[in-house]
Amino acid sequence: MKSEGPAQRIVIEERHPAWRGRTELGAMLSIPCGAYDDQTFAMFDAYLERLQSAGIERCIMFSQPLPDTPIPRGKAARRLYALLQQERGRFVAVVNAIHGDSLWRRAARAFLNRLVTAYDDHPIAWVRDVRDAADWAWQIAERQQIVLPASNPAELHDWLDRGLRELTAEPEAAP
Repeated sequence: MKSEGPAQRIVIEERHPAWRGRTELGAMLSIPCGAYDDQTFAMFDAYLERLQSAGIERCIMFSQPLPDTPIPRGKAARRLYALLQQERGRFVAVVNAIHGDSLWRRAARAFLNRLVTAYDDHPIAWVRDVRDAADWAWQIAERQQIVLPASNPAELHDWLDRGLRELTAEPEAAP
């Protein structure tokens, strides 16, 4: 999908201890990186309100947890499932990236398999890296008329790459 003019682009970004994300037009990069608690869910609610205020009603979610991120269990898992169920209309397709071959990878994949049952009628891709899904996401966006922050799959790959690098970079220490 061809992107709209730069003046119409709104970038919504969050850097929280448990989650980092960036949404622009119809693409949301989601990076789980810590344990979810009440403050995390309050941040999610505020982030979703910011999306709504910006007029972002439909997007493709690209989720790539950092290795060894705690897997939500119990109450946190139920709250995350409920949140995703509530947002089914907003997230029209999901890309889940789980890399590595460790026990954590298997546990994370099992958790996400349960979680995405909220989206059993939505397109879902499983990849080792969200950047690998740029072509797939591009096709979904064209079919569902989602405007992405890129004018072709290669630019979408670059947008995801830049987002991953920027959101996972360590903050520079003050002198």
